[in-house]
Amino acid sequence: MRAVDKGVAPRAYLNYTDAKPDLFDRIGPYCVYCEMPVADLGYVDHVHPLAKGGQRLAWENLVPSCFFCNRVKWDRNSSRSDHLWPDRDNTDLAFEYGKPYVIRPVAGLSDEQYQAANNLIKLTGISRTAANSTRKDRRWKNRQEAWRKAEAMYAAWQTQQNRPGLLIAIPEIAESTGFFSVWMSVFKDETNLRDAICRKFPNTFEQSDSNGKRVKRLHALI
Repeated sequence: MRAVDKGVAPRAYLNYTDAKPDLFDRIGPYCVYCEMPVADLGYVDHVHPLAKGGQRLAWENLVPSCFFCNRVKWDRNSSRSDHLWPDRDNTDLAFEYGKPYVIRPVAGLSDEQYQAANNLIKLTGISRTAANSTRKDRRWKNRQEAWRKAEAMYAAWQTQQNRPGLLIAIPEIAESTGFFSVWMSVFKDETNLRDAICRKFPNTFEQSDSNGKRVKRLHALI
């Protein structure tokens, strides 16, 4: 799951839905949970639900989400505690993605981190498959299609590395397809392409210290 840095609030809002264009500008038109492209169909999710005391207009409490993650999550979490969040935690270090449905906590997490990662999966339903999704919930299907495209591009890259055009085309395709973590997983051994793909997804949080260790943000669990 892509870790994102929204930065500081660009302005004050009279309605929380007005934050959507600014969220898209900062971190791209993607659901922060399932990573599906949302564009004009996106929702503004309150990470800490209003029904459980979350702030309605606080930039720190707003993230872009798809309809399904927003509705499945709803107001079931009472706070930001006990879950990992992509705008606070290094979520890319906490989850692994497998073809075509698997999203699970990685090995080696602490007990607290593992439980928080698993809680977010359950809260949002991002690992649902055809067997346990509703007919309208196409997140699994869209992720499967992203895997297909990423693997096709990987095969082309492996056989045609002398074609610099692929270094331009593949990140463009990843940007339009979404599902950042799928592309990063398929191209895990291709540093140049991973970097090029990452640049297409604005404000992906990758900050490291002088020793190359990922910076842990305020209140983060990982």
